[in-house]
Amino acid sequence: MEGEIETNSSCVSCTRQEIFDAIRMQLLSEYGKKVKELENYISLKTKRPFQCHADDKMALKNLFHTLKTKWIECNRTVSRFYNKNSEWLKGTIQLYCCPGPEELKVSEACTSKDDKPSTSSKPRGRPITDFEMLSDRSKRRRSNQLLKTHSTAELAFATSMSLRSSGAADAASIVKDVTTLSIRGSPRIAK
Repeated sequence: MEGEIETNSSCVSCTRQEIFDAIRMQLLSEYGKKVKELENYISLKTKRPFQCHADDKMALKNLFHTLKTKWIECNRTVSRFYNKNSEWLKGTIQLYCCPGPEELKVSEACTSKDDKPSTSSKPRGRPITDFEMLSDRSKRRRSNQLLKTHSTAELAFATSMSLRSSGAADAASIVKDVTTLSIRGSPRIAK
């Protein structure tokens, strides 16, 4: 199908069938080759340089995957593919254009369609749990780095200082006694 591609200043609208026809020879190739083939096709049809916008890359990746799946289901036969997917192929896709190297001045077309930053300010992944709420195994895992980088004397001194600053002077002196005195000479701690 040799249809006309509708163009706007920064938007190109084409059918799924036009996209399929453009990349059919590269359909089983890697993603980058398919994008280049599509960009070349649109550039030829619109008679101006075309580069896909970064926001369209994921939608194109999904479209290419769907096209590839449907193509393989039809045993890579063009007539069977067109007959089986005729209604779906009539759907249109809108692609936004990034400026070419000669137009790469400050351009709003390539920054973002909705002027939002591409990365979110929200933290990703599982939230960090307070040390007191962790299980013994998780506490060991988290404190393992401290054990590797600091000596026993440094850790014992830091423990006694922390206990003393939190108001547990008796516990701080016990930690100090246990770590500094030898086992035979230490007074017996009973209670």
